[in-house]
Order: sequence, then C-alpha cells, then structure tokens
Amino acid sequence: WTLRKSEVTSMLPRVLQDMGLNASETADFMEFWAPRLAAVSTPYIEFSFVPQKTFDMIAPLTITPAPASV
Repeated sequence: WTLRKSEVTSMLPRVLQDMGLNASETADFMEFWAPRLAAVSTPYIEFSFVPQKTFDMIAPLTITPAPASV
C-alpha cells in the first residue's frame, strides 16, 4: 500500500483491519507508528508486510509456556 503522508492516520487503520488486526492491535500499531511516520520527510509512505510464515522463518519466536495466541 502506498499512502499520502497526510492520509496515514485516516487510512492506515482501515488497511490494518482489512489485514485482520483487531481494534486493539490496530490501536497499538497506530500508537507506536503514527509519531514515527509523521516524522518522515517524504510525501508518500509505502507499506508492505511480511507473511507470518516468512517472518517465523526469519525471526522465530519461542515462548514458554506457550500463549493462547501471538
């Protein structure tokens, strides 16, 4: 996805929810990333996300005891 920097706060939550994030996860993502994205000096920001299977190969996560969800 490519968004105008000025549209990030209004459009990115919808993109995240379309990807399957729930309201709490979307809010957490926006809380962390919105200030950082606002500091970017380009007029457009491109977003891409790594599929979970690929991410698990790159950076495996082991938690003991295993949580109900990650």
